[in-house]
Amino acid sequence: MRDFESLGYLNYQIEHHLFPTMPQFRNKLARDRVKAMAKKHGLPYHLYDYKTIVKMTLDNLGRVSEHARSL
Repeated sequence: MRDFESLGYLNYQIEHHLFPTMPQFRNKLARDRVKAMAKKHGLPYHLYDYKTIVKMTLDNLGRVSEHARSL
């Protein structure tokens, strides 16, 4: 399984939101253009490895659940 498939294409969220009707497997084709556009306009474009993304997601879920408990 290729890396982008193992992430369920979640590593192409920017591309997906810019081109929502484009099939997911084609998001990789738009990545270089999107990165160039972000650079041109001084916008960040972050790429993270799988382990980092899982940790970030779990940390965020923890923060959200703590907030929900306080409601």
